[in-house]
Amino acid sequence: KALAAGAAQKIKDETAAAAEQMLSRALEQLQAKNYLKSSNILKQVVAQYPGTPSAEKAAVQLKTFVDDPKIAAALKAVVMNTECKKWLSFAKNYQANGMQTEAHSLLNQIIQKYPESTWAQEALSLKTTINP
Repeated sequence: KALAAGAAQKIKDETAAAAEQMLSRALEQLQAKNYLKSSNILKQVVAQYPGTPSAEKAAVQLKTFVDDPKIAAALKAVVMNTECKKWLSFAKNYQANGMQTEAHSLLNQIIQKYPESTWAQEALSLKTTINP
């Protein structure tokens, strides 16, 4: 019994240490203002290490991302830039390969999701060069 309890405690300690290490990485990313990376790591801590003090801290930190307008705006901007860059690249590849309908679809996605952005302006401009 004592051996099993000792092994269980060792696993628990190792799990807590791994969670703490991952939380530290997330906080380093936060300090560097890499909000998306930080957010993704925090979500991993919560999902992979439930019930640990690190998971509880990560959940609290994630809530502050939503509550802090500056961080929330920065996260939205990073997500927008990442999505639009990818969609625009795919649209250009589709266009180059004669897949006009698919290109239009992705450009419309940018325009609909981020209508006030420079990405939408670029998508509108590219649409004029594509025959659906």
